[in-house]
Amino acid sequence: MKEFDSHQYGFCKGKSAEDCINKVLSEIRILRDKRRYVAVVSLDIHGAFDHVYHEEAIKAMRNRGVPQYITGIMTDYFKGRRVSVESKSMSMNRGCPQGSVLGPTIWNLIYDTVLKLLKELGIIAYAFADDTLLLVPADSREELDTKVKTAVDVLIEKFNELGLTLNFDKTI
Repeated sequence: MKEFDSHQYGFCKGKSAEDCINKVLSEIRILRDKRRYVAVVSLDIHGAFDHVYHEEAIKAMRNRGVPQYITGIMTDYFKGRRVSVESKSMSMNRGCPQGSVLGPTIWNLIYDTVLKLLKELGIIAYAFADDTLLLVPADSREELDTKVKTAVDVLIEKFNELGLTLNFDKTI
């Protein structure tokens, strides 16, 4: 399986939150030295691990070339999941099983698709699990405004596809 995006620091061996912060600061200095405008957007994903669609995890595995027998095992792993509270029970078709050994890897598989999409838009994104900072570089204020709006619009669409929502109360 291919490595995760180099800008994902959560659940990745040899990477820490401090490494991520230092890389972000370095990137900002480089952009400022080049006399570029830079917007920094901090994203908060509402209940990230609880809401991601299982089918999107399987799709991400297939797109990364994970062998079919493993995607089959994972399909079975997600099948028939239920949650019970008091006397009520309901089926679950979403969420990374928190506390599980696989939960962090499942999250990184799914979120890697987001980081790739942002990179294609020319947006620099750094993530530590579901905490994400976008660095939006531009040559003018007008371009900056347009790129930030485009990035947020594209993210909302991608998040909807994945079963995620942006928490605008905590997104800066």
